[in-house]
Amino acid sequence: MTDKMQLKRWRALQYRDPIKFLSELNQLRTIPGFEKLDPKLRNLRLPEHRPLAELRQAAIFCIGMGQRLGKEIWVAHQEDGDYDAVAAYRDVEGIHYTPIQLKELVPEHLNPAATLQSELTKLRKYRDSRDLAVAFMVNRLTRIVPAELDVTGIEVGEVWLYGAIDEDQVSWMLLGDILQQAWGRSDFVVPRMPPVWSTSGQ
Repeated sequence: MTDKMQLKRWRALQYRDPIKFLSELNQLRTIPGFEKLDPKLRNLRLPEHRPLAELRQAAIFCIGMGQRLGKEIWVAHQEDGDYDAVAAYRDVEGIHYTPIQLKELVPEHLNPAATLQSELTKLRKYRDSRDLAVAFMVNRLTRIVPAELDVTGIEVGEVWLYGAIDEDQVSWMLLGDILQQAWGRSDFVVPRMPPVWSTSGQ
């Protein structure tokens, strides 16, 4: 259960509209010579760009969840313990907060040995994290078979998978909560942005 001090810290964070944030980020494409930049710079793979890259991942996830739930969800980047971001939405009962741990199945050329199952298995290290939602970006072309995923021993609150389903990364899918027996897929759209899983290298 979330304590009062934690809620106070979450209330003090700077929350952003994820659609507006991604639209602003997309303006980078208009910089002359953008496509000629080092792929690691273009795709936010440099260490100094990690906060921006994580906020981007969280923003995409919150758009997907918002469209799925019919709610306007805002997001703040905040690395603290087990989580990297906090999502917030308002309803008749007030403002609700959810800490998000961001994970990624990186493109195959970055780590060919990684698999979705091996990355999911790493979540077993988290303990006493029932309030935590894990947002897992699937950043490569892969086949996901729900019955083949082993989620035993994962003790977080929720695990969601999301990834682009077109090269322009406008159309996305959201799968989950995969810890539940009855979980499904929903599709959503985001503002067009620079590609982050092209074969040109990252």
